[in-house]
Amino acid sequence: MRRMTIDEHVIADAVAMERQRILRDHRHYLDWLGIETPCARCGGSGRYVYGSASTWRRGVGGCAMTTDVCDRCWGSGDANHPWTNLREREASEKKRIEERAADLFARRLGARINTLRPAMEAIALELDRLSRGRKERPYHFADSCEMLAKLLRALAKGERVDPSQGE
Repeated sequence: MRRMTIDEHVIADAVAMERQRILRDHRHYLDWLGIETPCARCGGSGRYVYGSASTWRRGVGGCAMTTDVCDRCWGSGDANHPWTNLREREASEKKRIEERAADLFARRLGARINTLRPAMEAIALELDRLSRGRKERPYHFADSCEMLAKLLRALAKGERVDPSQGE
C-alpha cells in the first residue's frame, strides 16, 4: 500500500474538517427545528427526492426525479413525531365525498340511499343491456352505459369506485 503525500494528507484533513462542519451545522439545524430523532429517509428535512413524478401518491408517474413531502415523517422531519399521513387523509376524504355523493344522489331522487339500492341495481342491469344492444348509438354510448352501471352498483353497495380503473 502506498504512502500518502503531504498534499494528499492536507486534502484529506480538509475534507474531514468540512465533513465535521457540515454534520455540526446539520445538528444545529435539527436542534433549531426541535427535531430529536431525524427521519431516516429525509434526514430531518421533511422533503424527499422521489425517483418518479408519482411521489408519495404511488400512482403513475413521469420519468423525472421529483421532490415532495417525505412519506415517512410526512414533512415533520422527526421520526418520532410524524405529521398527518397524507395517504390516509386522501383516502378518508375520497370516502367522505363518495358517501356524500350517494346521499345527494338519493336526495335528488327524493329517497334515501338504502331504499334506492334495489332500483339502482335494476337500472344498472338495464344500462348493461343497453350497452350490448344492436341499435345504432352515438360514439362512447356503450362505454358510458357500462361506467354508469358500475357506478350505480358501487353506490348501491356503498363501495368505492375509481372510474379510471377497469373491471
